[in-house]
Amino acid sequence: NGSQWKRLPVPTDHDLNSIWGSSASDVWVARSPGGTGSESKLLHWNGTTWESRDSVDDEIIGHVYGTAANDVWATEELSSRIQHWDGSRWTRMTINGVGGGFLWNGFWGSGRNDVWLVARDTANEEAVFFHWDGTSWRRQTLPDEVAATSCEGLWGSSPTDVWAACSFGRVLHYDGMAWRIDQREELTSPSLFAIAGSGADLWAVGTLGGILHRSR
Repeated sequence: NGSQWKRLPVPTDHDLNSIWGSSASDVWVARSPGGTGSESKLLHWNGTTWESRDSVDDEIIGHVYGTAANDVWATEELSSRIQHWDGSRWTRMTINGVGGGFLWNGFWGSGRNDVWLVARDTANEEAVFFHWDGTSWRRQTLPDEVAATSCEGLWGSSPTDVWAACSFGRVLHYDGMAWRIDQREELTSPSLFAIAGSGADLWAVGTLGGILHRSR
């Protein structure tokens, strides 16, 4: 209500994995299997109540993220595919070169023609980044040193300022041209799971109480 947190009733007691919204009347939530109540893999808040929404083939959704009410992305938890909401329906999309064993870790985007998706290729034990340019998803080149790294958190302030939090205390930065390692730590350093910023400040957090701060 603008001054305090309030718990809202939802039609399920399943674990809720991810949340994203474009306005006070447009919020998406992805849920885990199990529990009781709604069997839909997605819940949608319309400003008044939670609605049960089905993903394509009722697939379990791991992450949900968007840039507008008619531009929402979701990852399928048990497959290597993703889904897209265009304001009226969800459709499935397959990314070229993505096979079994890909674990989706999250999205970030500045607009409908600039969305990043980070994953872990468990077959080759490497971090993988994809970029959506409004037409297609394309795999991006990463520094060779990052090959055996796992990256999970993404955050950016613009199309030329995107950051990724990775294992071994590494932080990657994209300047609009290429990804580079901005922060290097020892192999025993905490793995970083999330990154966020505001103005000139950047923060990354991870295991073992690991917190990194950067002023720019």
